[in-house]
Amino acid sequence: MSTPGKRPGPAQDRWYAADAGRLLGAVLVAASWLVAGWPAAAAMLLVCGGQWLLRWYLLDRPVDAVGQLVLLAAGWFSAVGLYHQVSWLDAVMHALASLVVALLVAELLRAELLARGTPASGGAAGSLSGSGGRGGWTGVVMPAVVLVCATVTLGVVWELGEWLGHAYITPEIGVGYDDTIGDLAANFVGAVLGAALSVHSRRTRHGHTPHGRTPPDHAYRPGHNGKSHGVRRRGAAVAAALASGHVGRR
Repeated sequence: MSTPGKRPGPAQDRWYAADAGRLLGAVLVAASWLVAGWPAAAAMLLVCGGQWLLRWYLLDRPVDAVGQLVLLAAGWFSAVGLYHQVSWLDAVMHALASLVVALLVAELLRAELLARGTPASGGAAGSLSGSGGRGGWTGVVMPAVVLVCATVTLGVVWELGEWLGHAYITPEIGVGYDDTIGDLAANFVGAVLGAALSVHSRRTRHGHTPHGRTPPDHAYRPGHNGKSHGVRRRGAAVAAALASGHVGRR
């Protein structure tokens, strides 16, 4: 099984040890229903969906396993009411889950850019930015900002879902000014950490030559005559940075 627009990699129809976490997620959907009713089961079903997205888009198995563990813990803690018993746990789990989501969003964006035909050559963004191969604003900061904004936006959507659930499904879903602001602040922290990790790992693994310098842009652009540097658009640099390189294969 393959995913349209995904970077080349091994077939996704094999069994991996980390897939045990996905089986556990399916079991916990039913367990959440028994423990806390169908709203908790619905939340755990979303967690299960996130686990499968991790499989299709994060080719690094350790990251896949850790990400699954974070998502499963976040969903199950909610089902058993642990957040009401440990006051600080909610913020910690929001930050960790947001970090995982940021890494996943990075992979989703790269896959989309590759599907649109964006060059996926490492280091291209650094040359496009004109910063001596270091990437600069368009090569580092802008991709990170895009990831943070996308991840925080998903966090806002989640908080809206919590409010709707509290208002129209069950008042047991905890909401409130302090809770929402605290959750959004934790989401922002996790998003920043996840974006920084994603951009940094991409650049250190694939963004530079062995000598620490990015090759000239014409190495990635056949037919480039070296005279069009001043007319390259920043948007192309951001896209190239997000789509650059290949992650470690399973």
